[in-house]
Amino acid sequence: MLLALKSFFFVHINLKIKFMEEQNINTQPQTTPPAQTQTAVPGAIVAFVFGIISICTFYLGAVFVAPGLIPLIFGIIGWSKGKKAEKIYAENPASYVKAHGVFAKIGKILGLIGWILAIVFMVIFLIILLGETTHIFD
Repeated sequence: MLLALKSFFFVHINLKIKFMEEQNINTQPQTTPPAQTQTAVPGAIVAFVFGIISICTFYLGAVFVAPGLIPLIFGIIGWSKGKKAEKIYAENPASYVKAHGVFAKIGKILGLIGWILAIVFMVIFLIILLGETTHIFD
């Protein structure tokens, strides 16, 4: 009985294979080409983080000039890294993660805004400090 079932399945499978070959159906499993792996854009996350630090600390320029250098430095680094990362992403966007291109752009913008605000707050602080010591505005 077991031998009869084996031979039945063997014949049945062979008939299916012959039928598929006659119908010109590929019996090999279809293989898809391997997907291209996407990597991180170099410097995009650094630009994003430094831009955030610059925005979060821009008011330190109002406290004194020396602490105001912190957002100024982080803003310049965030802006320059973001600019470079954006350029790298624009050369070949298919090989990089799209979110990292966005991180580079946001980091560049935040770094620039933080940089400008830090300078404005330092200038305002210096005007106030000079106005108090020299009594120019009396």
